[in-house]
Amino acid sequence: MVDNPDMARGPLMDLSSGYLQRGIQQFPRSGDSGSWLVKHAYEMDAERLRGGPVEDPGLRFSSVKTVAYAS
Repeated sequence: MVDNPDMARGPLMDLSSGYLQRGIQQFPRSGDSGSWLVKHAYEMDAERLRGGPVEDPGLRFSSVKTVAYAS
């Protein structure tokens, strides 16, 4: 949604617990179309990802550096 500030945004998950609602602003958001629309259905996501390219100017892929913690 970085590249489309006009896209309607909504909560990533529809959760109503009080402790979650108090922190909902910290959660990631979902959009209303394309790769930003979260269906929470593996079958639908798999079909969508297999059926077309996973290219979106708003998506940025990078590697994560792991940190070793002393035990």
